[in-house]
Amino acid sequence: MRDLTLFLAAAADQTKSSWVHHAPQTAGWAGVAAFCLLLALIALLPREQRKRALQPAIFLVLAGIILLLEEVVVESLADEMPAIALLFLYASIARSTFLLVVTLLSRVFQWTFQKIFLDIAMSLVYLAIGFAALSIAGVNTANLFTGSAIITVVLGLALQSTLGNIFAGLAIQMHQPFAIGDWIQFDDKREHIGKVRESNWRATTVVTLDEVEVVIPNNKLAELPLTNFNRPERWSRRSIYFVCPYSVPPRDVQRIVLTAIPGSFGVLASPNPTVVTNAFTERGVEYWLRFFTLEFDRRDGVDGGVRDRIWYALNRHGVTMPVAVHDVTLQHHSPETANAAADRDVVRREAILRTVPLFQALPDDAMARLAAASRIERYMKGEIIIRQGDEG
Repeated sequence: MRDLTLFLAAAADQTKSSWVHHAPQTAGWAGVAAFCLLLALIALLPREQRKRALQPAIFLVLAGIILLLEEVVVESLADEMPAIALLFLYASIARSTFLLVVTLLSRVFQWTFQKIFLDIAMSLVYLAIGFAALSIAGVNTANLFTGSAIITVVLGLALQSTLGNIFAGLAIQMHQPFAIGDWIQFDDKREHIGKVRESNWRATTVVTLDEVEVVIPNNKLAELPLTNFNRPERWSRRSIYFVCPYSVPPRDVQRIVLTAIPGSFGVLASPNPTVVTNAFTERGVEYWLRFFTLEFDRRDGVDGGVRDRIWYALNRHGVTMPVAVHDVTLQHHSPETANAAADRDVVRREAILRTVPLFQALPDDAMARLAAASRIERYMKGEIIIRQGDEG
């Protein structure tokens, strides 16, 4: 057994000696390849994406600096310098090749790659390069996986949050509940509405309407209720509530408002805006206006413009929004005032009845009795006034 151990150690030393001997020549060829790939990458990348070539360029420069410093370091380190430089050159080659492949696939096949998948794939490439370099240098990489159980437990606990973010990020990217540029709400707070700026392997970054950047870990985002204001359509619905007096018929209010808001900033003509009677309050009748907009990032300005249109339109028609007040009316009732009010109501109803052709031939006494027995009611357009079989 001891002889076998000595043989393996000697083989490792021989491999390392061969590696150190051939490293300078290999580094030269690798340097030429890395430089050519970097030039090709810069030529193919669009101008606004050329900063992505910075990382392989840094690896190439570091490799050159290490090779230049080989002559000035102590002899014990000089043998290791070409190996370290070659490691940086391989990293530069891998990064440039990876970006070239992604760029060509995007241009030729119009494929879109999620950033989290690109980051994970590139990390695996770097990991493979590192293990290959260690193996060539004579390091037994198998020992890296068979270390102490305590170290394994400590690393597992330390990476628990990171791994949770990675897997949650993968789940988010596969399900794709949002895209870059979508407006999302990640809980029930209004201030937690933001535009997605970036989603990577660790977290998702959103920018709120207050221009505040919020970074949400992926494992937290996966657990929160998520609202996407740009799905399934790019437009989103807005709601405006306002109150009008009880004396104004709801149909008139709805007609006035729907005529006023077309053309207001951000309001879409389709889908159509709608107004419904929402509630009866102590101030008056509450109305709910619903409309759609594509200007979600400027929604406060859109809502404000619509409210302005509503106020001006109602004001032109003599409708004043009531405030929260209590009216106290003092009336003096007597038989004489009650009879006078009843007589005025009869005269008013008789004047209305005389406009109906059916009743114009009635004598005056019959018309007076009919007016006294009738009452005034308000109906919406389309409502049924009388049905067959009703009591006459």
